[in-house]
Amino acid sequence: MQSPHPNKSPIRIHFCDFGDMQGIAKAITALLQRHYTITLDSHSPQYLFYSVFGSEHIKYDCVRIFYTGENITPNFTICDYAIGFDHLHFLDRYLRYPLYLFYEQDVKRASQKHKDIDEKLLASKSRFCNFVVSNGNADPYREQVFYALNAYKRVDSGGRYLNNIGGSVADKFAFQSECRFSLCFENSSTPGYLTEKLIQAAAAQTIPIYWGDPLATKPLFDGGGGINAKAFINAHSFSSLESLIEHIAEIEAD
Repeated sequence: MQSPHPNKSPIRIHFCDFGDMQGIAKAITALLQRHYTITLDSHSPQYLFYSVFGSEHIKYDCVRIFYTGENITPNFTICDYAIGFDHLHFLDRYLRYPLYLFYEQDVKRASQKHKDIDEKLLASKSRFCNFVVSNGNADPYREQVFYALNAYKRVDSGGRYLNNIGGSVADKFAFQSECRFSLCFENSSTPGYLTEKLIQAAAAQTIPIYWGDPLATKPLFDGGGGINAKAFINAHSFSSLESLIEHIAEIEAD
């Protein structure tokens, strides 16, 4: 508990059903601390932040604020306010805030990579492409691209899913930094659904091969993802899997 500040109103908050997204909970708390004196209170919070990994939130009778890092639309019969990916307009009850914006260090690295190009790092990249995925529950297209690209040249899979390097990597950034390309597909494709995958790949100075948010290159202020179209290979731009693989092969041979 922090000491009350004369210019900040005190509020009691609690987080539940966040699963392994505790880092996001801490980031939300840090943002709130700029304006409020925060007390974490699991018994009688004034404001409850909850996500998709459980049902504990149902037992709380207070202001409920839903947050999702998954491709799930808020249910406003349960929550009072929501933060998510969808392009919704619901007065002051909804804030669109793509998940990747919480990954401030990766966003900074990605935005400055053209200023801090490490020629030695680029020359020393020993791997063709990486794939780091823990959850196999996704659109079949992701797996199809993995196998097609792996048939062209080995794709090193460092996550728990489709792992082919003997175990999961401990440091995703270091692993991706060894690769020329990163296969970074979302679990599904929905306008606005843009997670940390593309940004983390760009931050590691690899060429992201991305599929997921078809509006990723649209400006943030205009409801898009705000990503530079020249900074990655957009799988949505190709009419077939074969043409995508051919394009990657052309860049690899250049």
